Amino acid sequence: MKPLCLLYFGADASWKRMMESGFSRRNTNLLKAFAEHPEVGLVVNVQFHTRRHWIQSWWPGQKSAPSAWPKVIDFGAVAFFPSLLPGAEHLNRLLNRFRIKRTIGGKNRQVTSWCYWPQGYSEWKRFWNRGLMVFDADHNIAEDPHLSDEKRSRQQELLRAVGNDAHAIVSSSRTMNGWFDKDHKVHLLMNGVDRERFNHLSQSTSPEPPVIGYLGSLSKWMEIQWIKQLATRHPEWRFRIGGVDHQTNASEELSDLDNVELCGRIVFDDVPSFIDSLNVGLSLYKPHPAVDVNSMKVYEYLAGHRPVVALENHPDLSADFNGLLNTVTSFDEFDAAVIALIESPPSQEWEAKVDQFLEVNQWSIRADEAMDIIDLIIHATS
Repeated sequence: MKPLCLLYFGADASWKRMMESGFSRRNTNLLKAFAEHPEVGLVVNVQFHTRRHWIQSWWPGQKSAPSAWPKVIDFGAVAFFPSLLPGAEHLNRLLNRFRIKRTIGGKNRQVTSWCYWPQGYSEWKRFWNRGLMVFDADHNIAEDPHLSDEKRSRQQELLRAVGNDAHAIVSSSRTMNGWFDKDHKVHLLMNGVDRERFNHLSQSTSPEPPVIGYLGSLSKWMEIQWIKQLATRHPEWRFRIGGVDHQTNASEELSDLDNVELCGRIVFDDVPSFIDSLNVGLSLYKPHPAVDVNSMKVYEYLAGHRPVVALENHPDLSADFNGLLNTVTSFDEFDAAVIALIESPPSQEWEAKVDQFLEVNQWSIRADEAMDIIDLIIHATS
């Protein structure tokens, strides 16, 4: 097969900036895993640039130095013609196609596009709109409970357009894949972990007094009240909360408790040490048909060899993590599970099972699975 050139639409930033700030989300971790994959010859990280931004990039002294990653190229897609100009959309697409082809260079490449989330798809549609395309929905964004009815309706309309254009659709959510018509080629592509980030942790002693921790956004679809109840019931424990409010005032409620430390947003480099400071990690998604998430933070708790108490918010949760989680369905079970883990920390046998699980759930493995999907659609259309 020809060397694969992957056009990646939907990354959070330029490659240079991500190398500095870290790869913290599914989209950026997959991008990095693609860049490291032996079957990928070139990754073009397509980012939208304003005309002003593009012009400034050509000023003396503004050109980026050659990347230490020769397989990755940052490309700025630009709407050169204002949208009010007749034919502007078509002209802008033609110009950017020409620029992308020049960036790719050579004819002996198999070009495939990977679009993350609606924004990635919209930029693909606007500036490329050709060839094979895989759409990554991540989780259930068709029935997202955070969206208003109006926004959800618009999102679903856009996703129907995705279904018409995509050669394959991937997600870590079974309900997201089920939302698309049966005719669409959908694939379950779970999240993963970069184990090397956690290799330096001592993992030898547990904090005293016990520290119960939560890492992630504080949203209305989290059982934040359970944390408040647990902290009130056990004033002898400490609680560390890493994350910021999302459409809630949860941090205000928790701030009243003396044994709760609100750490705010935890930056990429500090995630391993945050997890290392805990006795027990929490995953508290409420049961909801559209919140069958495959949380990256659970993988990271496990990579730090920290046991996890998880609210069983969907029927596949335990199996997805090979029974390594302590799943609960009520607050009393939640309380009892945390007490049990503090009194009897996980054994070395449990840690060995975790390591075996993580070995086959790294981002490099997810890239292998994604490449299998790409190979399928290449062969199906050749």
